Amino acid sequence: MNAKNFAVFYYVYEEYAEVYVQNIIYQKRDLSRILSERYTDLDESD
Repeated sequence: MNAKNFAVFYYVYEEYAEVYVQNIIYQKRDLSRILSERYTDLDESD
């Protein structure tokens, strides 16, 4: 989801009707690099 100049990454936990915000990152930064550093298990080939 985009919010002004930020990318908001979230997860919806439907069982409990909750939303967890995982990251809020300024969009002009290198999102792929930042996320891959934070989540080393991400596979960039997907």
